[in-house]
Amino acid sequence: MSFFHWIPAVFWTIITPAIFKIYRKFPLKDQQITKSLVAHFIISIVMGLGIKILSLSLDFALKSIIGLIDLPVYEVLKSVFWIIPASTFKEILLYWIAIMAIRYASVENSLDKNILTVSGEHGLVPLPVESIYWMESNKNYIDIHSEKEKYRLRNSMGTIESELNPETFFRIHRSYIVNKEMIKTLKHWRRGEYLITLKNQKVLTSSRGFNENVKRILQA
Repeated sequence: MSFFHWIPAVFWTIITPAIFKIYRKFPLKDQQITKSLVAHFIISIVMGLGIKILSLSLDFALKSIIGLIDLPVYEVLKSVFWIIPASTFKEILLYWIAIMAIRYASVENSLDKNILTVSGEHGLVPLPVESIYWMESNKNYIDIHSEKEKYRLRNSMGTIESELNPETFFRIHRSYIVNKEMIKTLKHWRRGEYLITLKNQKVLTSSRGFNENVKRILQA
């Protein structure tokens, strides 16, 4: 009798939400794909080994409880310890399958998404992404500004940034995302900061921590 076949399935069910969060932190996008690939490579190995060790430990523990094995769990683990790294390929592969599925879903459903459903004065409003000038974080919400109107979306800056087209929308500040197509002028201000004037005359200030994104706007 073996519990080993269904224990990993339980673990994968539990950790699947965590994999979504990991992808949001390390999205496979052009501007940070190298960093993300390295991060996912390390995480897949650590997670694969962790799932394998926990699965074997629980399997042996349950067998010990019902009397199928007489040795202590740690003694059994010691006897198979050196084959664990070689047997984690399946777990590593499943992690990468999950990551690529999330990436595909993100590309299909988010980056190519032309409409955002946001809250306006009269309820929910379908807002064309191309009409957005800039976005500003506001606690648990994001204020989305078009030419004259302001809308609200319950989301985080990190999440919405990962869902927008990275060739059009740029994070220029911890609190700001700007639509490159709506920029009128962009000029250096002080200490690595820039003043960004939009076509509706709104002026945003970038922060030094996002200078690489500002340079990408200048090069575009």
